[in-house]
Amino acid sequence: MGTVLYKDYTAFGSPVGVSWGTVYSWTLLKTVEDFSSDMTTGIEIQNGSSLPASESLIHNQFFFCPVPLSERTIFDGPAYGNVGIKLWNCTDDNPVYLKKVYINIVKVSNTGVETSLIGSDLLIWSGNMVLGGGTYPNTPVTNLQVIPFWVPLDWQEVTQYYRIGLRVKVYGYAQTNYGASQYNKIYIAIDSTKKQTFMSLPIALASD
Repeated sequence: MGTVLYKDYTAFGSPVGVSWGTVYSWTLLKTVEDFSSDMTTGIEIQNGSSLPASESLIHNQFFFCPVPLSERTIFDGPAYGNVGIKLWNCTDDNPVYLKKVYINIVKVSNTGVETSLIGSDLLIWSGNMVLGGGTYPNTPVTNLQVIPFWVPLDWQEVTQYYRIGLRVKVYGYAQTNYGASQYNKIYIAIDSTKKQTFMSLPIALASD
């Protein structure tokens, strides 16, 4: 690995969707952009449907940076970052469960084809995080976990014809009979002011 400069990519929820070719998303990655403090951004992504009664894929969320890189950029060295997950529960005795969290750092073409820069999905957390308690409908309990990760990038080239992306997959479930979204929720936390979900990638500047 030569000399590198780290470039941060921070997830946030845009108030408007952004298109690039066939790629369209409101969940974006920003780098040096310093948007107006009056702009309202999304700070969390809720599960899209009621939680299942056994372990299943809850989120398969893609974030992408609409800003192109230079003509030829090389990423080489250890990348790092974190993913924010918030459990939310509003029942006394029917918990919500977080089981696994994966990430993948990718480059995406304007036709939506994703190519992993780290080889495959990376498991960054596995276990049995449980949150019970709360009273329906107005007294929920929450548990925010920010999970770090590290992963090597081995001389990965990204040209101006691609964009950088981050894919997050979350597995979990809720107690049987209380799986409806008004009772149990699992969020991806994306408050960009707190860098709850972000990654820092090493750009190669010189060879040793």
